[in-house]
Amino acid sequence: MYMQKEYLRESVNMALGSTYRIDLPEQGLLSSILLNVQASAVSGYSLANELWRLQDHLGKVEVIANGSQIIKSVDFKHLQFFSWMRQGIVPFFNWRNYASNTMREFAVLNFGRWINDTEYGLDLSRYDNVELRITNASSASITADDLTLSLLQVFMRDGAGAFKGHLRTELWRQWTAVSDEIKYLVLPTEYPISGIYLRALPETSSGAAETGMSNPMDDIDFSLQGGLERYYKGGIDDLLVLNSLERGAEVITSGLADVTADRGIQVGIGRVNGFAGMPSSKDGAIATSIATVTADETDGTIRFEVREADSPVHFMTKGIGFQNIAWLLHSQELLTEELVSFPKDGEVRLNIHTRSGAGYAGGTNEVLLERLVT
Repeated sequence: MYMQKEYLRESVNMALGSTYRIDLPEQGLLSSILLNVQASAVSGYSLANELWRLQDHLGKVEVIANGSQIIKSVDFKHLQFFSWMRQGIVPFFNWRNYASNTMREFAVLNFGRWINDTEYGLDLSRYDNVELRITNASSASITADDLTLSLLQVFMRDGAGAFKGHLRTELWRQWTAVSDEIKYLVLPTEYPISGIYLRALPETSSGAAETGMSNPMDDIDFSLQGGLERYYKGGIDDLLVLNSLERGAEVITSGLADVTADRGIQVGIGRVNGFAGMPSSKDGAIATSIATVTADETDGTIRFEVREADSPVHFMTKGIGFQNIAWLLHSQELLTEELVSFPKDGEVRLNIHTRSGAGYAGGTNEVLLERLVT
């Protein structure tokens, strides 16, 4: 047995504002696909635009079997989160928007538990057709040319047997937060659930978050057996802390940002508790202004008090809640006793409340699921 890595496509063009579609091979035990997306920025396009990274213009990533069967259906940012969950490290990227810098984004589609998993993955021979779809919302005002895409496949070859199953990953529910509203959700019974993930993305004003991610999901009630067995009752704020302690890892992101003074930008972390930064030089001269970050920017966005032309800011941030996501359930090993399934666990309820107050409405709440298909 060996793991084979080979390109499905290398450095192909992905047209602006389109969905790139490609059929996967008809045969093979597919463990993972590494996505590499690159583009050159249009100079100055995001000086006053919170959508300053390439990933802000990448949308849905889908793997669909036989025309309608979902295997993967998530946004690119969700996919980066799942890459971090399964691999234990934030995917590589280049967040930089100065002039016509090349921007890069990576993420991995894991059909099993991780890259090179020999027990779980996608058996392509079980389907008549499997199609990969990647959507972008870029335009000629954002990137100078078409996006460039590479897809690197990881196959298990000459194995002793077939995979036990694959992970189905999807954005299951999405809604706009409403003040003092409770969403009453009943999770699906088809396929055992191996992961339940919550994303709270507050509304922004001039790019800056209007509130912390704790307020759109200030009370979460997660129970099994029709409400008889309560597994979690609390806010997403403390859930994030529990997640971090259980996983034993902080999230660290960085970038090179050229933005108008006092404009907020996303840094990919829901709750930030550490900053570092310095001005850089694109003109060979010493920066004359200090790259000052607005104090106590803990809500997932940062702002700089001044912009100096040709001196974008190198920054690094750390915290918890990569891509503003927490989890109620995550089975890294896919152990049977850790999975939630019907009829064993009965009706699975998830009630999510948004805090009362006008400032807490308007953001986006999401529930993502991973399920084991055997």
